[in-house]
Amino acid sequence: MKFSINAIKGVIAHELGHQVDYKNKRMGIIKGIIHTYKCSKNEAYRSKFEKEADKIAAQRGFGKEYIEAMICHNFLLY
Repeated sequence: MKFSINAIKGVIAHELGHQVDYKNKRMGIIKGIIHTYKCSKNEAYRSKFEKEADKIAAQRGFGKEYIEAMICHNFLLY
């Protein structure tokens, strides 16, 4: 299945949202390693982190595109 251009834009905006979040939190290498470990071990922590990237993508005008990507993603999973 192919993703639409809008869905691809939504995924890219979400991933760039993580970078904005890292920058806002002044996350260096050591903090980044700790953060990655926490994400791998704690579902609630990871969920909060992912939601922050979603929020940043939406605030920057890519909310609809990200929703389209998630609809495509869920369709592929089921």
